[in-house]
Amino acid sequence: MIKIAIVDDNSFLIKAAQEKLSFFDDFSIKITAINGLMFWKTRKKSQHRFDFNGY
Repeated sequence: MIKIAIVDDNSFLIKAAQEKLSFFDDFSIKITAINGLMFWKTRKKSQHRFDFNGY
């Protein structure tokens, strides 16, 4: 299982990525956020460990 966090200021892009990834059983979206600060706050409350790879 690959756990994913999606962070983007475009909520349409987040929803589209969630929809596309929902077809794959190997992916699990654990966190979505509209900015980095929201992600960091949510991540601190989360039990999941994240390896960062982004643009």
